[in-house]
Amino acid sequence: MTKALIFDFDGTMIDSEWLFYESINTYLSEQFDYQISLAEYQLGVGTAAEMSFYERMSQAVGQPVDVERFEQRILEDQKRNYATAELRPGISELITQAYQLDWKIGVVSNSEMRELAYYFDTHPTIKQKIDVFVTIDDLQAGKPDPAGYLLCLKRLGVDQAVVIEDSPVGAQAAVAAGLVTYVYPNELTADMTFPAEVKAFRQVQEIFS
Repeated sequence: MTKALIFDFDGTMIDSEWLFYESINTYLSEQFDYQISLAEYQLGVGTAAEMSFYERMSQAVGQPVDVERFEQRILEDQKRNYATAELRPGISELITQAYQLDWKIGVVSNSEMRELAYYFDTHPTIKQKIDVFVTIDDLQAGKPDPAGYLLCLKRLGVDQAVVIEDSPVGAQAAVAAGLVTYVYPNELTADMTFPAEVKAFRQVQEIFS
């Protein structure tokens, strides 16, 4: 049976959630003398509901937020930060071992492909090991809907996979797709509540045992 390993991207493969949080606060501070709290930011971690985020920001600062300008600033920061970002500890080893064992490797993300490209186009040796990318561009509904994981399975040509996620929303999607799910929280998600069905990622070898 062909085996597969599927990663979430933001916060799982690279520690981008904290970079994103800092980027948002830099913009809000410059434009509105306001900073979003960690608790406010955590409400949207792992989701694809950008408009609800901008609506919340408009309410918080007491005036409309220029969504296009805000988004462009965040994308510029992403492009700069992702180009120099490093994989989180253990992720490179997971990719290498899966590749050597001839496992299929996928990435399922609520981000757009252009955002993932900021990282993968500047890290071609990692990109060439990924068989399938599924992003919000491919879907009508992002996580926690399981559609992204189900589509990834179809494109990989497998019925089952092991998933690595960092957020409760992403873990919910993987569990709903019926997949074995390991959580690898980051600084922003470590104290959040995950589905009972998930396992904690501790070491590389347990994924392949």
